[in-house]
Amino acid sequence: MNQAAKQIDTPIIEDLTSQLIENRNQLRELSAQEKVLKAEKQDLEVRLKQAMEAVGTSMARAKGHSISIQHRTVPTLTDYDTFTEWFTTEIQEHPEYISLFERRISAPVYRELLDEFDGESIPGIEPFDKWSISLRVLS
Repeated sequence: MNQAAKQIDTPIIEDLTSQLIENRNQLRELSAQEKVLKAEKQDLEVRLKQAMEAVGTSMARAKGHSISIQHRTVPTLTDYDTFTEWFTTEIQEHPEYISLFERRISAPVYRELLDEFDGESIPGIEPFDKWSISLRVLS
């Protein structure tokens, strides 16, 4: 790029960078507010659940809204090795157990496999390039 082009582009880049910095700062402020509001919401939900349980109900109506306590069992993987040992033996006899997994591919592992396979594609997976701009404060 010649010197004249640099002079023309620099104000545009500086302006866009300033806008990006302002946008990032606004997002940080909103994120901080969101954290506070989420913590407050969680506290209110716990208190509401306790109040409802204290009067022996799991459903209520207030201010034109319906409130209900719902219980769901969700998994927490506490021992990956034990689980994978169980799973690899069970999957042979029960292929439907594959539904335990979400339909998502690990991007870092995928990139490692692409390197290992010298860029050869993996059947059923289509790559796409995701990009981002890194913005850091200089000291």
